[in-house]
This record gives sequence, C-alpha cells and structure tokens, in this order.
Amino acid sequence: MDATNADMDSLSNKGTFLATPLRELNLKDMLFKYGVRINSTIIEDVSSSKIPVPTSFLGDVPQWELRPWRYFPIIIPTLSHPITNNLNAVKFEFVGNIDTVNVSASIKKTVLLKSSPYTKLVNTPYEISLQEALNAPIQDKFNSKEQPLAVLLEGKFESVFKNRLAQLTTELPFKDSSVETKILVIADGDIARNTVSRGVALPLGYDNYEKKQYGNKNFLLNAVNYLLEENELIDIRNRDVKMRLLDAQKVSKEKPFWQFFNILLPVLIILILGWFKHTKRINKYTNET
Repeated sequence: MDATNADMDSLSNKGTFLATPLRELNLKDMLFKYGVRINSTIIEDVSSSKIPVPTSFLGDVPQWELRPWRYFPIIIPTLSHPITNNLNAVKFEFVGNIDTVNVSASIKKTVLLKSSPYTKLVNTPYEISLQEALNAPIQDKFNSKEQPLAVLLEGKFESVFKNRLAQLTTELPFKDSSVETKILVIADGDIARNTVSRGVALPLGYDNYEKKQYGNKNFLLNAVNYLLEENELIDIRNRDVKMRLLDAQKVSKEKPFWQFFNILLPVLIILILGWFKHTKRINKYTNET
C-alpha cells in the first residue's frame, strides 16, 4: 500500500459524514420523459474496492490496513454489448441506482452495468462512518439484488417541452421529437474522475491503494464511440486474442519429424550445396590443367 500522509489524514478527518442527494440539475423531468429516473440513494455492495483505515495504534502512530469499503462498488460487466464486451471491472464511488420507466415504447432501454446480487440500498441523507469498513457485512441486509447503474437509451425521444412552448419564430421551428439517437445515463459522475496523488493525476480508473487498473477509461471510450457510431474502434480496443492449444497427441507423434525438418534438414541442405560447389570447383580447375 502506497498512500501519502495527506491521503491518510484526509481519510481520518472524514471518519463520519453525511451522504446527500445528487446536485439538483432540473433534469428529472427530462430523464423521466426519456425512460429513466436517478434515485436519491446510496448503494452498498459486497463486491467493492478497499481503502486504508486505522485498525490500531502503536503509541500515537495509527496502523493502517486495507479493508473493503462497500460504498465503492466494483462492477463486473456481464452483458454482451459493444460497450461492455471484454471490458474490465468498473469502479464506482458513492453511486445511487437508476430505475427504468415505461413511458414510450419507441425507446429501447439496455442496462449496461448493474451491481452485484448482494446489494443494500439506503436513502439519502445518510450518515456514513469509516467504522463500517471494520465491520463484516450482515448478509441478510444485502438483499436489494442487482441495481442498474448505467442505462443506454436508444430511439426517438419526445421533447419534455412538448405542449409547453408556443411557436416563437418561423426560422427556428420547434421539434417535438428527435431523430433516431442514443443517450447513456450513468448514476455516478465520479466514474470519469481521475484520482490525484501527490499532485499528479493518476490514470482514469486506477486505484492507488490496491494498485489496480479498472476499466473506467475503456468503458467511457467505448460509450463515446458507440454514441458516435464508431463501432470499428470499439472492436479494435476490445479485440479478443485467444491462445490456441496444440494437440498434445499429435505433437508427441510428429515431434521427431518436425525436429528433423527444422534442425537436421537445413544442415543437410547446406552440406549438399557445399559439396556440390566444392566438386564443381575441383572439376573446373582439373580441366584447366
């Protein structure tokens, strides 16, 4: 574990705090119209990353250990989709859940990322303490099952301002619906935030405590390429290289032949060519004398 003193102090100073709802951006009506709703909740997941917490003291010096922090869920993609295919696990921090609503049949909804089956949902505001990292999870309380965290919407979207705005100008006519398009809704903005350590921004998705690289960067790159209909770039990034195993019985049976073909045959060819050239030179100079 390589964490700076500033990192440790920041954790110890935030031993208890309140998790509050997401900042209100007045997007609830629009997202609901499109078919999703981001709830004011916090997810606890047994599948999570680890953070350093003080477990004991040696004099006045705290002794730190890495413990699972259930508010930082690690999501393993299971859906066979261009965005998530062959993707590494994705790390979230203090994420809520997303509900899908059947508002329009023209919108196709695909849950790209979801929590593990051992999930607990709590409503915000909610008090969180680092002491929870020292306590083992009570299995019976983690019964909320899988919760959607990233939802892809595809189709024609009806404007949330339909029947609200009058026609103001003829130059800019109001469109009550879009063309075929795509929208990706993610419940956590920290998925695109780089961790900063010692004044240096670490690679996106890199866990400085566990020294692990998660798939946040590739997930976002795949998402942007998919929204821009650049699936070829996704295929290149997520190409699957498979190692083909050799037939053991065939290898054992044909091993002497291929050893002879690759090792002895080239040597024999060189010797034959050398003998042929040497014989030719002898005959040439013999005839001249």
